[in-house]
Amino acid sequence: MENANSFKCSGCRHRGSIEPFPQFNEREKIINDFVLLEDPHSLLEKEFVCYHTKAPLAETSLGVGVSLSRLPRTGEIRNVNPTLDLLSIKAFTKHKVRTSIAAERFTHWFPLFFGEKKPYEVKKQVFDNETQKYKTEVKTVDPYERFVHLLKSAFCFMTKGSTRKDFQPSMVLEVMPKLIITHMVEIVNESKHCSIIAIRRLINFYRIFTMLLEMCPTVREQINASLEQFISDPAKRIKDFAPSLGDLLAFIMVSDKFKMADLLNAYLEEQLDRQAFWIIR
Repeated sequence: MENANSFKCSGCRHRGSIEPFPQFNEREKIINDFVLLEDPHSLLEKEFVCYHTKAPLAETSLGVGVSLSRLPRTGEIRNVNPTLDLLSIKAFTKHKVRTSIAAERFTHWFPLFFGEKKPYEVKKQVFDNETQKYKTEVKTVDPYERFVHLLKSAFCFMTKGSTRKDFQPSMVLEVMPKLIITHMVEIVNESKHCSIIAIRRLINFYRIFTMLLEMCPTVREQINASLEQFISDPAKRIKDFAPSLGDLLAFIMVSDKFKMADLLNAYLEEQLDRQAFWIIR
């Protein structure tokens, strides 16, 4: 004890417990001075920032990187694996960012919508042939319209390999069920930590799926028809008619006609049959 109290540091002003350096924070007993109090909305806004460019949501469109895997025989999309970190469209297209903070590789970018309504300005450098100089053009952007445009481009790029292709409602069923189910499986398998951000991304994907059904009513009709066929007709539960059982779980989340209780028995029976088939094979 005497040695500790008599200790003198040669590199700073520390003199043991009698005269510690740096000094302890004496304000921690005063809560208003020691704790930074912010409302949840302000804290949430600070999270809406691109991890690469640090651009906030008010200045750019944010999304996540995703990677695809396809069936070798047919080329159909098998999995759509999303990352969790928010990335701006500029970072993906201009800066060629292809890895997340956790060093996860991805090949595509998928936009997210956070309910933003306030228009924002986008500045672009354009070369003027008359003056032979660059000038700054300012364009006012509607967030929702831009999101819809980027979403359709993302679907075309993921399904057809080009953003110049025309958007088709069938693309929604090629991507969204795989995106939601792959993300859920990664969480259940603990390949991804079941964090608040992971749950938020699941809600983001679900919200986009419901928005797409409002934009494309024929997709909702097709979802309900697929569920009704699977539930009511055992002969239509085989792989020829229902190649992916995971898609049905995504369908039931957004269906306005069926609930999980309607699907559960038929789903479990077919799932067990397929598991038994693979064991025997």
